Amino acid sequence: MDMNVWCGRGRLTRDPSMQFLPNDASTAVTEFGMAINGYNDKVSFIDVKTFGKTAEIINEYGHKGMQLSVEGNLQQDRWEDKDGNKRSKVYVIANRVYLPPKSEGSGDSPKTNIKAKDVDIDQGSPETQSDEPDPDPNNDPNGEGENGMPNTDDIPF
Repeated sequence: MDMNVWCGRGRLTRDPSMQFLPNDASTAVTEFGMAINGYNDKVSFIDVKTFGKTAEIINEYGHKGMQLSVEGNLQQDRWEDKDGNKRSKVYVIANRVYLPPKSEGSGDSPKTNIKAKDVDIDQGSPETQSDEPDPDPNNDPNGEGENGMPNTDDIPF
């Protein structure tokens, strides 16, 4: 049995770039690069693509230098360039993206007040955003978690 699973945690090497599928203008596609530290401080650079709501959220909240984790599958594109040389590129199609906790003094400063435990943003997007942090994350009338994202315990799937 074959298996195609990829997981990694690293930092965005550039701001995410969002476009829409040419044959379906309602489906967002966001691409970004990640730098992942490996054995003996060797760095791997990985390109990642996300689709749908995940793509929209990463495009809105992601920024160069931000740390995040990705679960997905490897995909390889193959083509011939204009000189007839065979080329290929391997990248990750993200199934899930997690925003890690913001630690004091880490240099991570997301565009909004995302600050809580890891958040699976594959499940949806926030309906409302506030520039002010919630003083009591356990008392949230909108059903959102500490970071303004939907509480994943309330999602039916």
